[in-house]
Amino acid sequence: MFTAPKLGFRSPGVVTAGIALVVLVAVGGVAPPEPPAAPAPDPERPSTFTLADTDAVVHERPQDPLSLATYSYYGDHWDLHYRPPGTAAFLSVAYHRIAPDPAHDQVAKIPFLYEGDKTYSVEITRLSDGATVTVPTTIPPTLSPTYLDWSPGGGKLLFTSLEIVEGNRQARGFVVVDVATGTAQTVEVPDLNSEDAFAWAGTDDQIAFVAGEDKGPTPTIYDLRGKVLRTLPHTGTGLDDPRDLFSAGGRAFVARCPAHQLSHCVWDSTTGAVLHEFESACDSVLGWWDATHLYCTAMPADDKSGVVVVDLTGATTQTLITASYEETENLYLKGGYQLRPPPRPVLVGPDHHVPSVIRPDHHAHPRMA
Repeated sequence: MFTAPKLGFRSPGVVTAGIALVVLVAVGGVAPPEPPAAPAPDPERPSTFTLADTDAVVHERPQDPLSLATYSYYGDHWDLHYRPPGTAAFLSVAYHRIAPDPAHDQVAKIPFLYEGDKTYSVEITRLSDGATVTVPTTIPPTLSPTYLDWSPGGGKLLFTSLEIVEGNRQARGFVVVDVATGTAQTVEVPDLNSEDAFAWAGTDDQIAFVAGEDKGPTPTIYDLRGKVLRTLPHTGTGLDDPRDLFSAGGRAFVARCPAHQLSHCVWDSTTGAVLHEFESACDSVLGWWDATHLYCTAMPADDKSGVVVVDLTGATTQTLITASYEETENLYLKGGYQLRPPPRPVLVGPDHHVPSVIRPDHHAHPRMA
């Protein structure tokens, strides 16, 4: 059952506008000419802001299909940041993981596990009314839920179950949380030999895992019970997280080409045919910007790096983040870009403090694990 806590957002700044009075002083009976009108704002011109404690500058346009909602930054430790819908500022949050759903009406949060806790859990808050449900997920020695991934429809939450085996993290299967019922279903998958992630394969009923083999990484598609549906062609190396590599609807997926490591290939997810092959500024693909564009971390040029949008010929069409190479290395952005949220009234809690959607229920932890 959902329980409804108070949901408060930071109070927006109050802007006091003075009244500008224009006084025309007639000199010799002639009024001075009116100043030229200010140019109309350019809707194509991006707004920019700098991420806290970094030199990374974010460039956003009103017509962008996605916007940055979360990021992690490593200074002395990992700090996790979240921007609630309808707000401009990112807030540092005391959770192990946080992930907004595609529709921006739900936020999944993984609390830190504290001494005495026996079960990991995920908290899911519905922003429209502030209702929260806590769903038990895994029990140690299985690790805290990681690689959070919302289904495209927003009704299910997927994460990878990991254990420590001989000092290394090892994937054991996946867990699917059904938001409507508030239940979690654990599915064990045999013969996994890596700590890689499970991810939605572009639909709400198929899950992908990319396992390394002698011939190269191989994406495998499963149903929600862990049954293998099909195996896709080998990809190039360098793919360790398949989240967001499948297009909406699961018709295509992108990865490095097996024969040319500087190139990316787009495959048909059903037939395995290569649809596109291109070289670009991309270092690591972060996801699909829309049906015909990808966004990725960019290879450094002139001591600058960042995140760019490329089309399926490899041409750069837009810059999303500019930063030094060192800052880009310290930013974790996977899953951070979400569908641009619709306009939403900003709710203000009576205490004007941190929104309850990101306030832990107990033992606020100051650091990202």
